[in-house]
Amino acid sequence: RITKIQWIALYGIGIACMLLEAKIFQGVFFTFQRLFISLFFAVFIADQLVSNHSFFKVDRLPILAKLGEWTYGIYLFHCIVIFYLEAIFIQNNWISTNYHFSIFLILVIVISIGLSYISFRWFESPFLRLKNKF
Repeated sequence: RITKIQWIALYGIGIACMLLEAKIFQGVFFTFQRLFISLFFAVFIADQLVSNHSFFKVDRLPILAKLGEWTYGIYLFHCIVIFYLEAIFIQNNWISTNYHFSIFLILVIVISIGLSYISFRWFESPFLRLKNKF
């Protein structure tokens, strides 16, 4: 029953609070920081799933829809990729600057998504095609 304008206001307030969290959640209010962020994302997920008047539906973006198919692979591979890339970067002493850290992050994202795509294409898809036979 929430209108698009109300959703935009809700998202705006939530994003503003997250950007200003260091100023808002000070002292006693620090304990509510994680609760607020959790509630914000719970409302966002509920909006995406059940709202008819949503301001924006994430699944309308083709790249995000594809990433949604590959999320299980991303979940499986990202820790492994981080572990091995970190070892390589430390061994070669490539951790000293922000530039190296940026390269590290980009490589983690690209390799994780690449492995997830391969996993989905060659391992998960054949099993998913078997679903309708059972």
